[in-house]
Amino acid sequence: MVHELRTITESQILRSWALAETNSIAFREFFRGGVPQPLWDKIESGPHNFSEDEWQILEEAIRAIRSPLLKDLLPLGLEWYTGTLPEQELQDLELMNWDGFSGIRGSRKLIDLVRAYQEGGLNTGLREFIENLDRMWRGFRLANMKGMPIIVGRNKRHPYILVEGYKRSASLLLNMLEGISFGGSIPVILGTSNRLEEWIFYRDIT
Repeated sequence: MVHELRTITESQILRSWALAETNSIAFREFFRGGVPQPLWDKIESGPHNFSEDEWQILEEAIRAIRSPLLKDLLPLGLEWYTGTLPEQELQDLELMNWDGFSGIRGSRKLIDLVRAYQEGGLNTGLREFIENLDRMWRGFRLANMKGMPIIVGRNKRHPYILVEGYKRSASLLLNMLEGISFGGSIPVILGTSNRLEEWIFYRDIT
């Protein structure tokens, strides 16, 4: 279960997600082409002391770029929190109901995704995920993580579905399977809604 909960706004979660994607192998170039060059230069150079107008641009960019995930999720009126997830519970995060995960054996938790990766059993539709994970997981540490993984549930208690941060979460878990600890907990963003079953990527997790 997520501990040390602190309420945040939808705007804060979008801003955190946007910063994570500017560092993402998969979405970095989409962002680069979707924001003004001076803002991109500021993202590249840091620190991220953005004006409110610049933050608004980043929020709109993440809404557009990750629209397939967000367009049906945000209208559900989620309550958002930051918190910490015990590291031993990372493996039990549920996968979204997404076609790319359809061939994964087992209960379709994060551990099943990671095991399939280790065994070379992920389908070809996940080739980009596989190649990026190959590049990043060895030596990956919390200090390398740009943006917290985002999970959702019908309430504050587990089970939770992993929405964003699959490569980061899989990298952490792969290292944990090799005996590396991350201090007992992982920082996460949690969204809760009793209407979660209306989300297109919801999978029954009762």
